[in-house]
Amino acid sequence: MIRPLKTQDIEDRRVRESLIDLNSDLRNHPFANGDFKLFTLKFTTTGANLKQRHGFNFVPKDIILTSAIGSGTVAFNYDKFDRDSLDFTIGGTVTEQNPFEIRFLAGRFN
Repeated sequence: MIRPLKTQDIEDRRVRESLIDLNSDLRNHPFANGDFKLFTLKFTTTGANLKQRHGFNFVPKDIILTSAIGSGTVAFNYDKFDRDSLDFTIGGTVTEQNPFEIRFLAGRFN
């Protein structure tokens, strides 16, 4: 999340107004106005209701899967997310010799 700039001490009016406008534009962008972390997880077995601690002080509401490498599948169990961890199910053909790796952003848009 982008915090408001402290512009009150900027004496040049044009510079101050430009920075206020820029900060406003950035804060209105969906990714800048959210709170996300990037996760990379590697699996060598399948399973249901697997947990991953997220470190937020809130329940994440949004997941953006950026890559899934291997022959596995992932389902995010949003209804089981809590203040401590994410919950998901890994399926497919996943083994030590055939691992499954996912990368995703977890967090929330404000």
